[in-house]
Amino acid sequence: MKRIVSAILLLTLVCVSQAAACLTAPKQTSELYQLFNSFFYAPQDASRMAGNIDLLNSEFFIPNGSDLAFGDAGDSLRVDLTYSKDIFGHELGYLDGDRYSTLVTADAIGKGRVQSQNAVLTLSGQFSFADTIEMMGYPLQRWSSDPAQNPLGARDHFLAFAITDDELLAAFNRQYLTDYSTSHYDVWMIAFESLNLGDADFNDLVAVVSRPLAAVHTPVPGAALLLFSGLAAAVGLRPSRRSK
Repeated sequence: MKRIVSAILLLTLVCVSQAAACLTAPKQTSELYQLFNSFFYAPQDASRMAGNIDLLNSEFFIPNGSDLAFGDAGDSLRVDLTYSKDIFGHELGYLDGDRYSTLVTADAIGKGRVQSQNAVLTLSGQFSFADTIEMMGYPLQRWSSDPAQNPLGARDHFLAFAITDDELLAAFNRQYLTDYSTSHYDVWMIAFESLNLGDADFNDLVAVVSRPLAAVHTPVPGAALLLFSGLAAAVGLRPSRRSK
């Protein structure tokens, strides 16, 4: 009995120490639509996607050619979680023109498990996401969200989905303890296919990224400006007290 209790306590400690992995790993998730369902739908939601074709035909899919805009130069972008279902290692990074930078290493992404991340970058003028495929720590190929930068015929290896529904974001918030809403954040799920569109399931590297929206400054009504001006004038006309 003591051994059973000890095993339960040990498992609890492991789950607490690696809460993201224990709480967010989707069960039997291999298809892209299943990942989308795991991230953004409640388990019993009747609207859950039934297949990849439903996901590609959904309102969330961003058509190729329009899936490269994640903000303006100087905006902040954050990687919230990653998932990889590939035998190779995958590193998530980005390109600024020809210059490459790492966002999340292959070791931090892992395989077959959702991993919470907190990688932040400032967007450049020539920004594109990049997926670097590794074997035993050595890079093999690199694919960009911009197909013009890809090898082997500049094929498109990238899909993006904009999460524009507050109910979906509420389900995501409950799972990952975030506080997203469409009025304050842009949230996307991005997906890469590796090795020159082998099986084209786009689950080789998947990530959820977010961008805070710019603060909206509410204009002060004209009547309020007149009131403030009058008060300021009244304060300015008050006689000053000087010590004698």
